Amino acid sequence: MKQITANEYYILKKIMAQVTAGELITLNIDNQKVTIKVEDASKSDFISGKVESSSSKGYKEGNVYEFNRDLLND
Repeated sequence: MKQITANEYYILKKIMAQVTAGELITLNIDNQKVTIKVEDASKSDFISGKVESSSSKGYKEGNVYEFNRDLLND
């Protein structure tokens, strides 16, 4: 098994976590499903999105939140 460099890891992480504005995505946050419409995907570590539906009490429908891109790799 080949070991990758930190730079290669960073590039792979970004490729796996690409989304575009307007896209509907569902995130798994603490075993709760949160579906958002991506509003801003231009930041490197976070995306912002309006919650379309949520089974989590912490994320209310209609509100906009920032989400860590690492959630996209689940």
